[in-house]
Amino acid sequence: MSENALTTLDFGGLAPRKTNALANIATGGSRFLRRLQINDNNTYVKQGKIAPGNIGIPVSKDEITDLGSKVDLLLLTVREKCLDMNYGDKPLAVYRRDNPEFLRIYWEVYDQDKFEDAGGVLDDAGYPANAGAVKLPVIRGLNGFLHGASFLVFERSTTEFYELFLSNGSGREEAKRMQVFLPIGAAEAEALGCDPRNPVPCTLKGKYIPGKTHQWWAPEVLKCSEPFDNLPGMDVIMAKINEFDNVEIEGEEEEAADGERAR
Repeated sequence: MSENALTTLDFGGLAPRKTNALANIATGGSRFLRRLQINDNNTYVKQGKIAPGNIGIPVSKDEITDLGSKVDLLLLTVREKCLDMNYGDKPLAVYRRDNPEFLRIYWEVYDQDKFEDAGGVLDDAGYPANAGAVKLPVIRGLNGFLHGASFLVFERSTTEFYELFLSNGSGREEAKRMQVFLPIGAAEAEALGCDPRNPVPCTLKGKYIPGKTHQWWAPEVLKCSEPFDNLPGMDVIMAKINEFDNVEIEGEEEEAADGERAR
């Protein structure tokens, strides 16, 4: 494509996001896309497969593709996600707050009792109604339950689409600052009183956090000045966005024809 492939694409027809996923986060091919992740003190790092702070694409339990210390991305859309890693043979991912499984997992991530004891109020659906005013306490420890922002991204070097799931405290905070890189279609722009825009290229890298009791790598997303020149066509991009946005749940047992559960 041309030197700046984004200039040949038009995101004006992009449908408004069904929910303001990042506002909710602020309060606190395959349907399973391959994911990008910043690697901290995980199995891949311990095995010497990737350096801490580097960005990788997990291939299997023992293999990861190392993309280095930073990658250039286009953020195409975002959804709110709850993930139960303890759900049977494979994880359960839920994307709609009106699904009871979302609510169940959500309150495995956050401490409802502490929230309400501190003056927190629940809305009619059972979610925090005033989390902006009352801190939403996270349940500490690796319990296999996650909540955060799930972005569909296009990565420059591999020319592939991935999920970027920001589910720890540092990731959820960074997600709030990533709104500026997302595209805005004409309908959403009219509702917001702004101009439509294409996605803004950005760079994802790891940022070392030297905490007092422990250290970790947090995501940091910065504006990228280098244009993308290797994008697929708009039809491919829109198909990926629509597929990503319209999935409601992944990993649940499917209903058999006779109504019985089946794998």
